Amino acid sequence: MDLNLTLLGEMITFIILILITMKFIWPPLVKVMEDRQKKIADGIAAGEQGQKTFEFAKKEASQLLVKAKQDSAHIIDQANTRSARIIDDAKAESRHQGKQMIEAAQTEIEQQVLNAKEKLKQNVGNLAILAAEKILEKNIDRKGHEKMLEALISTI
Repeated sequence: MDLNLTLLGEMITFIILILITMKFIWPPLVKVMEDRQKKIADGIAAGEQGQKTFEFAKKEASQLLVKAKQDSAHIIDQANTRSARIIDDAKAESRHQGKQMIEAAQTEIEQQVLNAKEKLKQNVGNLAILAAEKILEKNIDRKGHEKMLEALISTI
């Protein structure tokens, strides 16, 4: 009977141990496991949400990159158009200035030619008078000389 009584004592002790375990140890353990399970589920959900966010951001970045390329191409086209227009304007302005410079130079040349003709007329008149004096060996007075010179200049 000793065996039965010992067995009965062990069974009672085991049942008390199970009751104490179920009452005091099991609930916190289950709570810890449920909390851990919830954290894992939240982590998985957050990972999936992060993956979705990543995909969305990747798609948006791709669209922004395409738009940026289009914008940069548009800006480059505008810059090329503007530079071509500036070059054309500069060419037109330089042609205009060149024409003005040529006209000014021609006017100056014409003026110099007229001055040279006037001086030549005066020199020819003086030479004609000197030649006439030499031929006639007669000195013409100053007033007569000037009248003759003016008449000669006007005929030339």
